[in-house]
Amino acid sequence: MKLAVIGAGSIGSNIIANMARAGKTVHVVDKVPETIQSIKENGLSISGARGEFTVKENLIPFSNIEDLPKDIDAVFLITKIDNALDAVNRLKATLNENFTLVNFTNGMIEEKIAEILPPENILGCVISFNAIWRGYGKSERTNEGEIVLGRLKGKKREIDEEIQKLISHSAKTSWTDDIISNKFSKLLINITMASTGAFSGQAVWDLLKRKPVRIAFLINMTEGIRIAYKMGLSLPKLNNIKFESLALLKKQRKILPLSLWIKMLIIKIIGMQNKKTRSANLSFYERGLPTEIPYMNGHIVELGKKYGIQTPLNEFIVNLVQKIDDGKSKPSLKNLDLFEERTMEIFNRYYR
Repeated sequence: MKLAVIGAGSIGSNIIANMARAGKTVHVVDKVPETIQSIKENGLSISGARGEFTVKENLIPFSNIEDLPKDIDAVFLITKIDNALDAVNRLKATLNENFTLVNFTNGMIEEKIAEILPPENILGCVISFNAIWRGYGKSERTNEGEIVLGRLKGKKREIDEEIQKLISHSAKTSWTDDIISNKFSKLLINITMASTGAFSGQAVWDLLKRKPVRIAFLINMTEGIRIAYKMGLSLPKLNNIKFESLALLKKQRKILPLSLWIKMLIIKIIGMQNKKTRSANLSFYERGLPTEIPYMNGHIVELGKKYGIQTPLNEFIVNLVQKIDDGKSKPSLKNLDLFEERTMEIFNRYYR
């Protein structure tokens, strides 16, 4: 199997390095010249939860998608969401008839990719380990996590077995026949952890020590879960979290009820398990790149309008982060204060 990976950021570097370390030749494409130069000179350096190692062999770096060989069998798309569709359009000329595209991007853009490429050739992927960008060609992994794969359309193919085995070098990897539901479960994580870190500048654990943020986590989940129900999705566990159990689907009493106390405790435990986790969207801001929030919380807002579900907290987040993307604001504790104030307004209005 001849393969290529598009995107050598924090997550992409981990996937690429583990494939190459397992002896597989990887054609690596990244549009950042410094990343390609670093890979050529120093390889990829990985540290963190799975130990520290550097891979220099089995890496063939390219700056342009168009320079890839024309007979690639499998392409792993691990770019930022806002770069993904452009990459897919440019890939069309390089792929053979029986290619497989494995989409690692956050959000839920498989259907848009399917407008460009045949849906039966697309694999969706959910990845739940986190990594921090530590420089060009350098990544620190912060947790173990897992990976879930599934065809967007059609049954599992022979090549999928090979892809699953290859990806399992990076994390425990399982197969699903309902990748869209799994992608939505991951989206629920993204709209909580990723967004809050982006506008506050704080790490996950520091955020989830704060009671209003834990309540916000539950409200965000609830807005998303209500949409999932309308869409007829059955949300699977991710990292052993059953998302429906965190929804605030009933009014909460003025006195803290046991059910809410348990949900808050679960959120706090999640925070403890992710002490080193830092929002990738915050890293994007620090590197002068736009965040992915419009494709995460913004997607929830769009779906809410489509299915008649109110999403006031996600709307607030989208507006808050948009000011940062537009250069009118910066990640700050002031933003966090505004967010907590709005969270409690929404909680007292809709959930009390």
